[in-house]
Amino acid sequence: VDDNGIPDGWYTYGSGFIYDTTEALSGNKSIKCSSSSNDSVWGIYYVLFLNQIEPHNVVVSGYSKSTNVTGDEGKDYSIYVDV
Repeated sequence: VDDNGIPDGWYTYGSGFIYDTTEALSGNKSIKCSSSSNDSVWGIYYVLFLNQIEPHNVVVSGYSKSTNVTGDEGKDYSIYVDV
């Protein structure tokens, strides 16, 4: 964990995120990205270096919950993986 409380390997995107200890799918905290503006960008990302000698499967999973989302459908709300 760094000086800002962000776990190693994780980085903020745009305005970052807020730790939420009131709601979590599992464990005791989640991240919250909340905006009252259509122009702001919030997020978090992780960088993983595989450095594998022999190839192994990589499984990625995640969960997203949205409330009170407005604007054009499908615009700027996403969870994605770059490989």
